[in-house]
Amino acid sequence: ASPLPVLAGIGHEVDFTLADMTADARAATPTHAAQMLWPARGELERRLRSLAADLNRIGALSLARREERLERLERDLAWRSPQRSLAAWGERLRAALRLLDAALRRNLERSENRLRSLAAAVARAPDRLPPRQAALDALDGRLRRFGLQFPSQAENRLERLALRLEALDPRAPLERGYALARKTDGTFVRSPAMVQADELLRLTVRDGDIPVRVRREKP
Repeated sequence: ASPLPVLAGIGHEVDFTLADMTADARAATPTHAAQMLWPARGELERRLRSLAADLNRIGALSLARREERLERLERDLAWRSPQRSLAAWGERLRAALRLLDAALRRNLERSENRLRSLAAAVARAPDRLPPRQAALDALDGRLRRFGLQFPSQAENRLERLALRLEALDPRAPLERGYALARKTDGTFVRSPAMVQADELLRLTVRDGDIPVRVRREKP
C-alpha cells in the first residue's frame, strides 16, 4: 500500500524473502540497487543528447511545416486580395478608356476625310455647288452633334464603370456601419460556430480595429 515505489536489495541471502516478493523491483545486492536508482552519468548524458536531438528534429520539422503553410496562405491571400481585384478593374477601366479614345479618333478622321472629299468634289463641280454645299452643311452638322454627344456618352460610361468599381470595394460597407470580425490568426468569422467563449477577436470598422472578447457562443 506504499504510495512510493519500493526497491528491495537485501543481497547475500540464499532465500527469497517476503520483502523481495512485495517490492516493486528487486536487486541482487545493495550495490546493484544503487546502480538501478542512480544510472551512470554517461548513460544520462547519452539519453539527454538523444532527447535533445529528437526535440531539435521535431521542432525543425514543425517549423518547416508552419512556414510552408504560411507561404501557402500568403499566396492564397495575394490571389484573393481586394487590392488585386481593384487593380484588375482599374486595368479594365484604363483599357476601356483607351478603346474609347481610339474610337473617337477614328470617327473624327473618317469625318474629316469625308469633308475633304466633299470639298474636293465641290471644287471640281462649281456648277453643282448648292446641292454639294447643302450636303456639306448637313455633314458638318452631324459631325458637330457627334462631337458633342460622344464625350458625354463616354463620360456616362466612365461614371458607370466607376460606380461598379466602388461597389466592389470591400471597405465600402464599413462606411455604412458594418464591421469585419477576424480571429487572431487573421481568419474572417463567418459563423458563431467558428468562435469559442473567452476567445479574442478583432473588429475592423471604418477608421480602425477594435479588440473584443467573446462572452458566450450563440448560434
